[in-house]
Amino acid sequence: MKTIIESVNGRTIEVPTSFLVYCKSRGIKEITDDVVIAWITQENKIWNKIGTDKDFRNSLMNSTKVN
Repeated sequence: MKTIIESVNGRTIEVPTSFLVYCKSRGIKEITDDVVIAWITQENKIWNKIGTDKDFRNSLMNSTKVN
């Protein structure tokens, strides 16, 4: 499931729902590029522990398209 949000930088970003959960759990109210990068890094660490495929990061980057 995806949600469209507006970043502080003024761009519209389509993000997976897990990104919103990440922001809410950390009290993040403003979405910046740094927040997106930090979330992607965390997601990679979680999935790498599980042993997912190498292309996960690329598919995640593709799922957070900047319009």
